[in-house]
Amino acid sequence: MILDSWYVIRIELLHKKKLALFGQFLFDNIKPTQFYFNLLLTLIIVEIFRLPGKYLSLKEIKNGKSQRACLAAHFFPYTDTSFVIGSLQETDRKKVVLLKLSVLDQSVIPKGGQASRTLHETVQLAQITEELGFTRFWVAEHHNTNGLAGISPEVLIAHIASNTKRIRVGSGGILLPQYSPYKVSENFKVLEALFPNRIDLGVGRSPGGSLPTRLALTDGIKKSLNEFPRQIKDLQGFLYNDLPKEHSYYDVMTSPFTDSVPQMWILGVTQRGGRIAAENGTAFTYGHFITPVEGQETIEYYFTNFQPSRFLSKPKVNVCIFVVCASSQEKAEELALSQDLWLLAVENKVREDTRIPSVAEAKSRLLTAEERVRVQENRKRMIIGTPKKVRDEILRVSELYRTEEFMIITNIYDFQEKIQSYTLLAEAFQLA
Repeated sequence: MILDSWYVIRIELLHKKKLALFGQFLFDNIKPTQFYFNLLLTLIIVEIFRLPGKYLSLKEIKNGKSQRACLAAHFFPYTDTSFVIGSLQETDRKKVVLLKLSVLDQSVIPKGGQASRTLHETVQLAQITEELGFTRFWVAEHHNTNGLAGISPEVLIAHIASNTKRIRVGSGGILLPQYSPYKVSENFKVLEALFPNRIDLGVGRSPGGSLPTRLALTDGIKKSLNEFPRQIKDLQGFLYNDLPKEHSYYDVMTSPFTDSVPQMWILGVTQRGGRIAAENGTAFTYGHFITPVEGQETIEYYFTNFQPSRFLSKPKVNVCIFVVCASSQEKAEELALSQDLWLLAVENKVREDTRIPSVAEAKSRLLTAEERVRVQENRKRMIIGTPKKVRDEILRVSELYRTEEFMIITNIYDFQEKIQSYTLLAEAFQLA
């Protein structure tokens, strides 16, 4: 059967054999009655035949001569089965996946390079990825290391947002256990006042380094990581200036007063992080690039237990993953060698040089048997390959995690190759 118009429809088979459908409608010279009739017919086809499909790029859809109406449905998967099906006149039924891609940049300094140049390259990367069509650009926070220039996310966010126009800019993330929720809220409300509706406040429970490093950050005050859930509630209260009357800081106002607040994300790699995000009604970032072990269970828990809040009415997830993309598989594998060796240094318990090595150095380094095993394990946190391979693998992981946004982190030695990796990725997903 061929329908008169094309549709992208995402539905789910619920436990009780009912269908749930969510989306936005875009009409172009089509009668609503005709649209709904064809939509109902498509749903019946899907329900009866469980139609398989193929991938159809957004560019192919946009260039369709018979395109007159579209249902682009996006919703969060609460249940067992989900799939996407479209119908396009004079073509077979196609499968369409709508993904957003974003960037996490750690401002890793290459060996022989300088921190100042690396920070300027971070800004340049934000400008380039904005033009390529990426959704958001986050910067990280690390301390007591010679290889990571991204020490102060708030300062970098302000500079990046000042040098870009549209892309959302945020932290991935602020190490909240080391700080005052009140001060964090003030910093980000200033950013929100300067760049309305462009700021993301991502926070994590990470200790931020060794015990001496933590104590240096807190000025010698020993703070428990177990206070993180309480800090999240305080941070939300300060952002909205609506702490409960019984709170010790009820009379403390957070300024400046703004019409909007930063979009709040909780970063995590375990169900604990997913639980805290769900209970507090915030968006959630899963760090696949740190560990892929508990991803499915953590995200499923978050979706199932999400509580709507003044921050967010429905659950919102992205997944952060290492990606190295190049014109050939051989080239991508070669570029990834510097990332492999860098991760070994980062994971070493003793203080190491955490600047990123060149490919030549990585090739010349003789790895121990234990290091080779570690490299293979670390590769599970990465996607490395040609644009097609990377695209297919991201789509596979998207189905695995049932998410429609990925934060891409690419830590390789050569900055121009890094730009090329993001460019190829943007082209593969037709972001622009």
